[in-house]
Amino acid sequence: MHSLRWKLILMAVIIVFIPVYLLNRYAITFFDQYTRTDLEAHMRHYAFFVGEQYKRVLSGEDRIVAVDKATAPRDDNLVFVRMGAEIRARIQVVSKAGVVMFDSDGDAWIGRDLTGRPEVMEALGGSYSARNRLTADRRFMYFYVAQPIKDEAKNVLGVAYIVAHTNPIVQAIQRMVANQRLATYIALACAGLVATVMALTMTRRLRALMRETRSFASGQTPLGAPPRGGDEIAELGRAVHRMADEIESRNIYNRDFIQTTLHELKTPLTAIRGAAEVLEGVKGGEDGEASDLRKRFLGIVGFQARRLMQLVGELRELTRVDVELSRTPRVDVDYGSFVKDAVARLADTFPEPHAELVVVVPDDPVHLQLVPGRIEQVLANLLDNAFRYTPPSGQVTIMVEKGVVVSTTVADNGCGIVPSNIDRVFDRFFTTERSQRPQDYGSGLGLAIAASIVRRHQGEIRVTSELGEGTRFTFDIPYHN
Repeated sequence: MHSLRWKLILMAVIIVFIPVYLLNRYAITFFDQYTRTDLEAHMRHYAFFVGEQYKRVLSGEDRIVAVDKATAPRDDNLVFVRMGAEIRARIQVVSKAGVVMFDSDGDAWIGRDLTGRPEVMEALGGSYSARNRLTADRRFMYFYVAQPIKDEAKNVLGVAYIVAHTNPIVQAIQRMVANQRLATYIALACAGLVATVMALTMTRRLRALMRETRSFASGQTPLGAPPRGGDEIAELGRAVHRMADEIESRNIYNRDFIQTTLHELKTPLTAIRGAAEVLEGVKGGEDGEASDLRKRFLGIVGFQARRLMQLVGELRELTRVDVELSRTPRVDVDYGSFVKDAVARLADTFPEPHAELVVVVPDDPVHLQLVPGRIEQVLANLLDNAFRYTPPSGQVTIMVEKGVVVSTTVADNGCGIVPSNIDRVFDRFFTTERSQRPQDYGSGLGLAIAASIVRRHQGEIRVTSELGEGTRFTFDIPYHN
C-alpha cells in the first residue's frame, strides 16, 4: 500500500463509496419514514370515513349488535369490506365498551374485547392514537390506527379501528436496499476501473522517470528525452531533466576544475623541484658564477613557493566563501561611506607606483544589507586587477550609482581584454595571455571569488572592455536581500 498507484485507487474508491453509501442510507430512511407517514395518513383518512359511514347508516349501538351473524352482511357493511380490500387493511368498528362490532375480514373477531390495547383505550378516551407492533416471531410488523367516532355533542360512540400490514413497505425497502447495493457495487467498480486507469497513466510516467533518475544516479545512462505535456508530472519531469543537466554540467566543471588545479599545482612544484636539483649540483664556495646561479634558483624556489601558497590560500577561500555567506548575517551599512573607508584601508596594498585612483559616490546615504568583509574583498580584487593592467600614468575610477539597484563600477584605461576572453574572465583558473601580464601573475581565482560573493548577495557582475582602451567591471546589489 506504499505505492502511489494503490493510494490513488483506494482514495478514489473511498471518495465514491462514502457519498454513495450516505446517500443510499438517507434515501432508504427517507423512503421508510415517508411511506409509514403516508400509510398512517391514509389509514387515518379511511378511519374517519369509516366513522362517518358508521354514524350515517347505523342509528345506534344496539342495531349493530342485533345483526344476526348467520345471515349475510347488510349492504351498508359491504362498504367496509370493499374498503378494507381496497387499502389492503383490516377495518373494525369497536363499540364504546371496547367490543368489536364489525370486522371486514369476517366474524372471528366480532364480540372480542379490545380494551387491552392502548391505542383503542386512547381512542375511547376521545383522542386519536396510532401504534406499530412486531409479531411474536418478530418477522412481521403491523400498523394500528384508532380513530374515535363522535356525535355532534362530541360524545364517543365507538372507535374506527384499522390494522394494516407493513410487509409491502418492508419488501419495497428490501428491493430498494438490494438495488442500491447493486448500484453501489457498480459505482465502486467503475470508480476502481477509472482510478486504476488514471493511476496507471499517472504512475507510469512517474515510474519511468524514477527508473531514469536511478539509472542516472548510478552513472549508467543519461536521462532520456524530457516528458511532454502541461500537467504537474510533465513539469516535474522537465525540472528533473534540468536538474540532471545542471548536475552533469557541474560534474564536468568540477572535473575540469580538478584537472586545472592539479596542473596549476604541478607547475610551481616542477619549478621548485628543478631548481632544487640544480642547487644540489652547485658546490658551495665556488666562484661568483656559481654564487649567482645559486641565488637565481633560490629566487625561483621562493617565488614558486609563494605562488603555491597563494594558490592554496585562494582555493581554500573559494571553498569557504559560499558556506560563510550562507551563515553570516547581513549588516545594514551606508554603502557610499563604506566604499570610501574600504578604499582607504586598501590603499597600502596597491602596488607602487600605481595609476591615479578616483572615487565617486553619492552624497545621500545609500543603505544596503551585506557582509562588509566580503564586499570589501570584491573591491580589492577588482582594484588589484585594474592597477595591474593600468600603467602608472593612467587612471582607475571606482564609482557608485544609485538606481533600481546599487551599481559599483571599477573602470581603468589600461590595456583592455581580448574580446575572445571576455566571456571567460570569471571562470576559475582562467588567466589572460601570459605575454600581457607581468611575471607575478595571479592564480585566476580572484574574479571567480568576487563573482561568487556578488551572486550570494543576489547580485550580478559583468565586464565590458575595449582592447587598448580599458576595462569596466560592474556589480549590482539589490536593496533588499
